[in-house]
Amino acid sequence: MELALTIKQRLGPNVAPPTHSHSSPADGGHVGGLLSHPLVGLLLGHYCLAEGDHRLPGLVVAEHRDDNARERQVPSEDRRQTLTQRRPSRAHLEGVLGGVHRAPVWADRLTAKNKAALRAAQRTIAVRVIRGYHTVSWAAATALAGDPPWELVAEVLAETYSYVSGRRALGENPTLDGILRVRRIGQEALMRRWGEDLAVQPYGTRVTAAIRPVLERWMRRKRKPLTFRLTQILTGHGCFGDYLCRTAQREPTTECHDCGAAVSAQHTLEVCPRWAVLRQGLTSVIGGDLSLPSVITAMLGDDESWKAMVSFCETVMSQKEADERMREEAADVASIRGRRMGVRRRRYLMRLL
Repeated sequence: MELALTIKQRLGPNVAPPTHSHSSPADGGHVGGLLSHPLVGLLLGHYCLAEGDHRLPGLVVAEHRDDNARERQVPSEDRRQTLTQRRPSRAHLEGVLGGVHRAPVWADRLTAKNKAALRAAQRTIAVRVIRGYHTVSWAAATALAGDPPWELVAEVLAETYSYVSGRRALGENPTLDGILRVRRIGQEALMRRWGEDLAVQPYGTRVTAAIRPVLERWMRRKRKPLTFRLTQILTGHGCFGDYLCRTAQREPTTECHDCGAAVSAQHTLEVCPRWAVLRQGLTSVIGGDLSLPSVITAMLGDDESWKAMVSFCETVMSQKEADERMREEAADVASIRGRRMGVRRRRYLMRLL
């Protein structure tokens, strides 16, 4: 009860969630987020969702705000290593979702604001897992990370809990086979609904359309990690003309500097003549069809295809990044390309000192 009173005092009526971590009197130490406490999920589940507000998922989002701020201080070329080192463990994910795991009442009480807040936090983690740009959409990031929507995971957990509690209410002891059967049915429904959700998402359609037919195989794959440059090719967010022009706004046009065509991730993978020799080595392993669905299917087929794709992406994208840096440092650089913001600006000014 003392913990519940402390939580109520911190949230209070019509008060936004705390943006920083606190020391909880319940455990006498620093808490990375209130959801990490084993009792908080249940207490906050009844307190917040009973009123139909969105503050509980807000705590999940606040869990990652400080991490995001720290990550923005890391130079871009070092961020790839940072993302690798900061890949969240299963224990961390269970800690963040502790409230969902321990409060099945959430599953049928999530509002639109709840869902949006959960997906925002999930996207933050998924982008780190796939080593992607922060502009990658929720659909693309979670599909590549193999991380189902948290609200659907909560429903499966709630169904399992309802089955177990219902049996016990009747004086029966639920069998392991029965629990596994309910969980299996829930997982099958989750995968079906996840695929349907991805089909209607407006962003990241190129990669989600390619992964959807093999979504479960992609999710269950082992020993096939994503890399920073492989993710650029898969998502289209990286050193490509269409991304640099339309999203990053650092290029005046989308034209390829090598062939003059509109450059995209698919153009780089399949068409651009500059990479013809490397492309021949890739097609000799995975086949001649370089459409993204075919490439992903081939990558899942065997380890050699995965390694060949990773090698192609690493070589091509590292060269494109080096060329882009040279263009940015050129004396006659266009104003839009020479614009430096954030960490890039600070590092540039340090070189002038």
